[in-house]
Amino acid sequence: MQFYFFGYKFFTKPKEVGYVGLTKSSYQETVLASGRVEAGESRIVASEVASRLVSLLVNEGDEVNQNTLLVKLDSSDLSKNINEAKASVGSASANYNKIVTTSYEIAQSDIEKLELELSQQARELERKTALYDSGAIPLIELEAVTDKVNLLNKQLESAKLTLNSYAPGGSEAKKASASIEQSRVTLKNLEQSFGKYSYSSPIAGTIVELNVTEGEFVQPGQTLMEIEDLDDKYAQIEVDEKSITKVFVGQKAFIYPSSDTSLKLETTVREIDKSVDSEKGTVAVKLDIPVIDSDKFLLDLSITAELILNEYQDAYVIDANYLSYEQNQAYVLVEKDSIAVKQPVTVIGSGSKRIIEGDFSEDIKLLNPQEVEPGDKIKLMSEGE
Repeated sequence: MQFYFFGYKFFTKPKEVGYVGLTKSSYQETVLASGRVEAGESRIVASEVASRLVSLLVNEGDEVNQNTLLVKLDSSDLSKNINEAKASVGSASANYNKIVTTSYEIAQSDIEKLELELSQQARELERKTALYDSGAIPLIELEAVTDKVNLLNKQLESAKLTLNSYAPGGSEAKKASASIEQSRVTLKNLEQSFGKYSYSSPIAGTIVELNVTEGEFVQPGQTLMEIEDLDDKYAQIEVDEKSITKVFVGQKAFIYPSSDTSLKLETTVREIDKSVDSEKGTVAVKLDIPVIDSDKFLLDLSITAELILNEYQDAYVIDANYLSYEQNQAYVLVEKDSIAVKQPVTVIGSGSKRIIEGDFSEDIKLLNPQEVEPGDKIKLMSEGE
């Protein structure tokens, strides 16, 4: 049996309920995320040429410095090609020198001979013309000398063109010069290819995977080994895009193996990805793993991270199940004069724990809304019951 009086609901017998005393404490608002341990820097060493691996200088698990020599490939064919290319450069250079010196001098001598002969034939043409004009010789003799002079003029013009082509900058000299340059480019490319027949470590790290054996024939693009910097590990986690606006570089966080919550390590946010994974609705975030703790967090270890979004001091912290809502207004039930009374509050945070703010007097006793309703007459039992 129950009846109402001034809005409060009374029972013939008060409900016996437990309560929680509302006290201030420190509180961290966090967001949980999962991920794995990854190496800070990882490089794959791959062959750029087809050749036999003649010297393997490291083993899996070895630690190497940057520029440590790792493997050598057979370069005997390359050496042969380089020697042939050097010979080609020498031959092209000799041909150029021959053109601009010997060939040029020969062409010049040919011109001098033609000019001398042309001079002689020109005088002969003058003499024949005079004889023809006097009727002493027939026209056919004059035409024969005229034809010879014309031929010599053409030969002289052609010889001058040949001479110009042999001069530095001339067409034949340019061809010979281009041949030298092409031979030099070929030689340079071959010499630069020497770097493709031996490989050094691009970073300081550990050989975590070795994919070849000595004597093996490797192909272009084939992975020889993988090197990782195990002294610069980080934890990569996936944070829900709804929470990412609260995450920033340098933010405090805790990480621990998903299978061992006792190994909790304080760290900070190193890097935040600039894009959202549209399928997962998450953003990749990297967290530092200090070198001093690196050996406790193995590569690919599954980890859980707690990102500290906010830290509060002297705050009223309650379990979320003590909260109720009415028309978007949050409230808690408190004991007042043995009655369960609504106390409006402002809620901060999310998750199983919440911070509440409101007009609280001292010695506030929170009631569980699953046990009582507003207006119930109550009898308090021991705290926490």
